[in-house]
Amino acid sequence: QIQPDLRELMETMNRMSHLPPDFEGRQKVNQW
Repeated sequence: QIQPDLRELMETMNRMSHLPPDFEGRQKVNQW
């Protein structure tokens, strides 16, 4: 189960179109 704040973080990062798909932070969040 994803915590609400973590889900919000992922949604926010997904909206940042200027970040590359392999952005390190996004990879770390996906590993959680």
